Amino acid sequence: MSFEFDGKVCIVTGGTLGIGHAVAERLLQQGASVVISSRDAAKGDEVVSSLTKAQSLPYSRLSFFRADICNPAEVRSLFAYTLERHGKCDIVVANAGFMASKSFTEELDEGTDDWMNVIQGNVIGTLLLAKLAIANWHKHKIPGVVVLSSSLSGVYPNQIPHHCVAYPVAKAALCQFVPTIAMTLDRLAKRQGLSTSPIRVTALLPGFVWTAMWNKMGRGAASDTAPSDLENRSNSAWSVLAKAVGWTPMSKIVDAYITAVTDPTTSGKCYMVMGTAGPMVPYPDPRITPTYEKALEAMVGVSGGGGSAVKGRGKARRGKGKL
Repeated sequence: MSFEFDGKVCIVTGGTLGIGHAVAERLLQQGASVVISSRDAAKGDEVVSSLTKAQSLPYSRLSFFRADICNPAEVRSLFAYTLERHGKCDIVVANAGFMASKSFTEELDEGTDDWMNVIQGNVIGTLLLAKLAIANWHKHKIPGVVVLSSSLSGVYPNQIPHHCVAYPVAKAALCQFVPTIAMTLDRLAKRQGLSTSPIRVTALLPGFVWTAMWNKMGRGAASDTAPSDLENRSNSAWSVLAKAVGWTPMSKIVDAYITAVTDPTTSGKCYMVMGTAGPMVPYPDPRITPTYEKALEAMVGVSGGGGSAVKGRGKARRGKGKL
C-alpha cells in the first residue's frame, strides 16, 4: 500500500533555507501540513507567504514557529505548538544545523564558545525534538517518522577548514543515535507483540549541496549563487573536493528525504547521499564480533538469527507498524 501524505503533519526545522525549505515545499506538494521553524522570524513569515501563494494553499496547511534549536525550552514549545495547532505530529525532519565560526584551537571566551553551541544545536536540541516526538508516539501507541539531517562530515574526518572540528563530531553522534534508538524501539515493540516498531528513525548524510551555508561559513563569496561560482573563483580544498565528489542537485536530496519518510525499510539506517546522481548509499555497519553481537542480542531481548536487531540493520525492516 502506498504512503499517503494527505492528513499528515510534519515539523521541519531549519525550514526557511536550503534543504529544509526544499523538503518543506515538497511535503506541501504531496499534501502534508507543515510547521517550519528557524531562528529568523522575518524569514519564516516570508517563506510561509511565498509558499502558500505559490501553491495556492490555505494558511492552515503551513505555519512558522520561531525556535532556536540550541534552546531546549524553545524546542519544547515548537513541539507543543504543533500538537496544539494540528492535534498531532506524524513526521519530524530535524534539519536545523550550523558550524562554528572560530577555530577549535582558539582560546575559549568567557561565555559559551560557539563550538559548544554546535554540539548543543546539532546534537542536544535535535535529539530533544526527536525524543519529544518518539515519546509522544510511544505513549499513544501510534506510528511516526523521524528523519535526521547528518552529513558526510559525520563519516569522514573533516579538517578543511579547521573551524569544522565540532560539526563532524555532532553529525557523527546522529549516525550512532539512529541504529541505537531503532534497536530500542524494536525491543519495546516485541513486548507488545509486534515484529518491529511502528516508529521509524533514519538519518541522511548529504554530500555537497549548494545552500546558504556555503556563503555564511566563508567558503563562498557573498555574490556566489551556484557551485560554479565557487569553483571558478577558488582552488581551495573545498572546491577541489567538491569537484571530485560532485554536487548533488537539491531535487535528488529531497527525493532521499521523501524516501526516508515513505519507505519502512530505511528505518534504523543511515544513508549517504552524494554525487550528481544522488543515490542513497547505506552507511556500512561497523564490524561487530560474534561475542559482541550475542551480547547485543541478549541485551535487547531478541532471539533468532533473522530477527536480530543488529543483523536487521543491513536488511529490510518489515512490520505491522505503517504510517
